[in-house]
Amino acid sequence: MSEAGLSPEDLRSGKTWGILRFFTGRDLERFSQFLASGFFNRQDQLVKFFRTIAVHHPGYASPDLDKKKLFKAFFPGKKYDDKKIRYLFTDLNRMLELYLSVTNFLNDEGKFSQSLLDEHRKRNNVQEFTRVFNRLGDAKGEGHDTNWYFNRFQSEYKYLVYAFSLRKRKEKSNIEQALENLDKFYLARKLELSCEAENARNLLDKDYQSFMLDKLVDSIHGHHYADTPVIKVYLHVLALLRDNKNEEHFNGLTKALVNYEHCFSQNDLRELYSYPLNFCVRMINMGKMEYLPRIFEIYKVVLHNGVLLPGGILSQWDYKNIVTTSLRLGEYDWAEKFINSYKVYVPVNQQKNAYTYNMANVYFQRKQFGKALKLLLNVEFTDPVYQLDTRAMQLKIYYETGDEDALVYHCSAFRKFIRRMRMLTRFQQANYRNLISYTLKLVKTNGHPEKIRRLETELENIANVADKQWLKRKMDEFF
Repeated sequence: MSEAGLSPEDLRSGKTWGILRFFTGRDLERFSQFLASGFFNRQDQLVKFFRTIAVHHPGYASPDLDKKKLFKAFFPGKKYDDKKIRYLFTDLNRMLELYLSVTNFLNDEGKFSQSLLDEHRKRNNVQEFTRVFNRLGDAKGEGHDTNWYFNRFQSEYKYLVYAFSLRKRKEKSNIEQALENLDKFYLARKLELSCEAENARNLLDKDYQSFMLDKLVDSIHGHHYADTPVIKVYLHVLALLRDNKNEEHFNGLTKALVNYEHCFSQNDLRELYSYPLNFCVRMINMGKMEYLPRIFEIYKVVLHNGVLLPGGILSQWDYKNIVTTSLRLGEYDWAEKFINSYKVYVPVNQQKNAYTYNMANVYFQRKQFGKALKLLLNVEFTDPVYQLDTRAMQLKIYYETGDEDALVYHCSAFRKFIRRMRMLTRFQQANYRNLISYTLKLVKTNGHPEKIRRLETELENIANVADKQWLKRKMDEFF
C-alpha cells in the first residue's frame, strides 16, 4: 500500500477519474476521436474501454466501474488478472495526458510555430524555415504581450543559429533584433513578477527580494524600452504598489490600460485591472468619495471588454459590488437594468441569492421599503455574506419605517445570529455588532440634538462599523 493507503492500481484508476471529471462534453467527444484516430493509439480495446466508462461522466461513482466488473466485460470467460486491468488504466492515463498536451499545443500559436521552425531546421528545409520565420515577423508594431517577445526572440535566435550553421551570415545580422526581443521579454516578465512580489508584500507582509530592481527601473525610464506598452503598463503597476496613495500613478495606470488593453490576454487584464479597482476601494474607505465615479467607470470598461466575464461567467461578488457602486451614485435605473441583463452570467446555483439581494437593495435605495422587505423575507439566503447583508438591510428598513418593535426584536435576533456564526471573522462580528449598537443608540436619543452630537463624535472614533455612512446620514437628518 502507498502512503495514502491506496495500492498502485487504485492510484491509477483514481488518476483516471481525477482527469476525466474535469472534461467537458466537447472534451469527451474529441478525446474519443483522438483515441480512434490510429495515429496516437492502435489499441481498439482502449477505445471501447474509454467509451464504456465515459457514460458515467462526470461522477464516475457507479458500481459498474469496479475493476472486477470491468475485467469481466473486457476479458469474458477468463480468470481475473489484476495486471491486465491495471495496464488498461495505465494506457488510458497516458493517452489522456497526451490529449491534454496536444490540445494545449494546438491552442498556442507560439509553441506551434516554434516547433515548426525546429522541424524544418532538422530536415534542412531552408525554404520552408525561411517562410515560417518571415511569417512570424509580419506582425509589426508594439501591440504585443510578454509571451510574444519571448516567441519572437526564439524565432530570431533559431534563425541566427541556422544561418551560422549554413555559413550564410548576412551583411546585416539579426543579432540586434534577437537581443532586443530578449530584453523586452526579460524586462516585462521581471516587472510582472516584481509586481506580484510587491503585492504579496503589501497584503501578506512577505518580503521578496528582487535582484537590482531599483537600478533596472531607473535604467528603463531612461531608455526607449519604457515606451513598449507591456513594459509601460507594468511600470505603472509597480509604481502604484510601491506608493499606493499616489493618485498620479493611478491615473497613469488607468490611462495605459485603456490605451494598451489589446496587448494583453483576458487573464492578464483581469489581474491588471484589479490594481486600480483596489486603489479606488482603498480611497473610498479613506473617505475620498470622489473615487466612487472612478470605480464605476472602471467597472463599465471591464464589463464592456469582457474582463469580468471569464468563460461567460460573472462572479456573484463582482455582480454585487457593481450594483452597490451604482446605487451609491444614485444610478438606480442603470443598476436595475444591469441586474436583469447580467443575471444570466452568474452561476446558476448562486443566481437566486444574488438577484434577490441586489433587487431588494434597489428597492431599498428607492425607498420602496415594502417591496425590499418582501423580497428579503421570502428567500432563504444560504451564503453567510448575503445573510449578514440581508439582516443589515432589514435593520435599516425597520429603522426607516419607524417600526421600533420590529427593530428591537430584529436586533436581538441579529446578535444571536452573529454569535452562532462561528465562521465569521472578528472584523465581521465587530462590524455588524457596532451597526446594531449604534442604530439602537440613535433610536434612544429620541432626536435630542446634544445626544446625537455626542453619538456622532463617538461614531467617528469607531473604525469597524458596517454601513457607517448610512448611520451618519441618519444622524445628519436631525439637523
